[in-house]
Amino acid sequence: MLKRLHLSRRTFLKASAIGVAGLLGYW
Repeated sequence: MLKRLHLSRRTFLKASAIGVAGLLGYW
């Protein structure tokens, strides 16, 4: 369960980083 949560957190952080990069590229 803890491992799954960690994986989800990594995925969330990665998606967040991609979103930020997209916003910076857009601006």
